[in-house]
Amino acid sequence: MSDEEFVSTIKDFLFLYGDEERKEICETIDDEYRKKLAPYIKVRIQTLKQFGDYCKYFFVRPASIDRDMVHKEKMKVTEELVT
Repeated sequence: MSDEEFVSTIKDFLFLYGDEERKEICETIDDEYRKKLAPYIKVRIQTLKQFGDYCKYFFVRPASIDRDMVHKEKMKVTEELVT
């Protein structure tokens, strides 16, 4: 399936069978963005139903970000690493 066909199929599927959050994704995200993601999404799912669970993070911002966790996960640069 081409990327354009995939985007159209997913959009139709979510509009018909998705919950309100997924329908909002259909209405608010433009097709150009979807086409850019299509090659990555197609390899992650085997059925259209899996799209909502496996690929939601491409389209929905997290409610909050734990900034302390982000800073903890960054690599600490020391003199040993620099020299």
